[in-house]
Amino acid sequence: MPFKSTILCVDDDDDDLFFIKEVIRSQKHSFEIEECKNGMDALDYLENCLTKDELPCLIIMDMNMPRMDGKQTISKIKENDVLSQIPIVVFTTSSNVAHKKYFEEQGINFITKPFDYKVFTQEIINLLAFCADLGA
Repeated sequence: MPFKSTILCVDDDDDDLFFIKEVIRSQKHSFEIEECKNGMDALDYLENCLTKDELPCLIIMDMNMPRMDGKQTISKIKENDVLSQIPIVVFTTSSNVAHKKYFEEQGINFITKPFDYKVFTQEIINLLAFCADLGA
């Protein structure tokens, strides 16, 4: 299934979504940015991607969200052989060591959201390499 130049941002915090989108848009590559406010909406979006035969090149997932949190959402994504191919990065305010260890064991990057705008910007730019690696 082909990847397209779309990044799915799953986060219920409007400020974080705004900053993520602004940094992505400031880069030379033109990515589409789709956003979902919780895990249930993200799974619905991904099911729709499956029917269209086009996957996002990256999922940026928050941990703490209503309806379905990041850990539950990622578990559901990993149950699907096709969806599990999408790189996922957990980008959260949580600094829980157990969460970090759990995701690293799953091969998922875990990044604690920095409060410094320059650091925040650099972290987002680093995440875009996941899409470049997929040829998106």
